[in-house]
Amino acid sequence: MSIKEIALFLVDAGPSELMASLIKKNSQNNYHLYTKQDSPAITIFKKYGLKLKTTLVQEEDNLIVTTNFMIVASSWQTKLHFRYINYCYQNNILVFAVLDHWVNYDTRFIDNNISYIDKIDRFIVQDIFAYKKAVKYNLTPIIKIKNQYLLNLLKEKNKKLEKNQLLFLSEPTTEVALKTYKDPNYWEFNEYNALNNILENIHIFRTNTIIIRLHPSDDKNKYNYLIDKFKNINIIIELPNIQPLNNSINKSKIVIGFDTYALFVAYIFGKISISYLPTKKRVCSIPLPKNNKITTLKNLHLDNLKILKNNNEIKNFGEEFSVFLSSNLITKK
Repeated sequence: MSIKEIALFLVDAGPSELMASLIKKNSQNNYHLYTKQDSPAITIFKKYGLKLKTTLVQEEDNLIVTTNFMIVASSWQTKLHFRYINYCYQNNILVFAVLDHWVNYDTRFIDNNISYIDKIDRFIVQDIFAYKKAVKYNLTPIIKIKNQYLLNLLKEKNKKLEKNQLLFLSEPTTEVALKTYKDPNYWEFNEYNALNNILENIHIFRTNTIIIRLHPSDDKNKYNYLIDKFKNINIIIELPNIQPLNNSINKSKIVIGFDTYALFVAYIFGKISISYLPTKKRVCSIPLPKNNKITTLKNLHLDNLKILKNNNEIKNFGEEFSVFLSSNLITKK
């Protein structure tokens, strides 16, 4: 199939980072971004210096896609991806879905008990863990693409910058629970009380300095109140659009969060990476060692946690995006 322009529907930060990394390396193609106003996707593509043709869409807009090939990513902030998948299916437009995480593979393409899986021509995965989950939930056919985002980050890995400090990776847990389950306390914890627990037990991490890295959707003043509450702790708040993720991770010895992709980045950087989910209602989807997934800070011993020794599985997975674009895989299933 001859592709003159590749349409993209992206909103959330995760898939936007993955696709922006691929496009940056393969900028010879023409791309058209469909997204929501003020979405993380817009910020991320600007960060990469990519000036794509962009169309801003709202929930009830009449959709128009002006090419014969579209790549979509699911989003917790909107249901527009379902409409784009359906639009492509009805208009004989090739539609591929990029799988950016390891969570909700069984439900992310189902809305109101209606499955959109069979309307998707191919599923793009970028690591062995995503591949195994896609196979498990029959998200096929599958295309394996190199994770250029992780490969780029690994080039910036610098052990010499490491200091004895803790990095907390914020997530909009309350907002996601409210939008998904109509209950901000659905998981019986939130980012505020979990971070408070971490600060109250900072001694466990053998440091008195914590970097709070905000999520792209967080308000920049979200945690400012903690600076006054915990005056005995050196609290540094970092904005993701100013401080690159690799810098935050490089200068930290330990990284803790809930279920964010950045925990995996920290793990492949050789850090002590910890998923902390103080609930029985949610399980960590990040492919970390079992000991590194905790539900309580009680009896936590850093010496029992595992550190990754090499990154061969990341470096050797998949094919180059340029090879994929020139292959015969861009066809209807």
